[in-house]
Amino acid sequence: MPLSPDKARQLLATADRLYPAAAVGAAVTRLAREISERLELRFPLVLSVMRGSVIFAGQLLPQLGFPLEFDYLDVTRYGISGPLATGLARPSHAGDLRPLDLLPVD
Repeated sequence: MPLSPDKARQLLATADRLYPAAAVGAAVTRLAREISERLELRFPLVLSVMRGSVIFAGQLLPQLGFPLEFDYLDVTRYGISGPLATGLARPSHAGDLRPLDLLPVD
């Protein structure tokens, strides 16, 4: 069932902030630096797991200091309960993914 605008506003108004925005930003910057150090000589395919990683990927990718390719995976759980995924959309990247350096972002 979709979330109504009123319910979304209520959730936002009553949510607890776990970490300040500055701390989250600093963690993303640190992670980007560590990833860049490891992958600076590579040309990885970054795979963002939709929809939950959209904001994180949007903060991380501009800070990566190397060229990369980008695509996404769409994972669904429709029709079951529990943590298991039932559907996985292949990325639109042409060809075999096995020889590539992959960086999943979720």
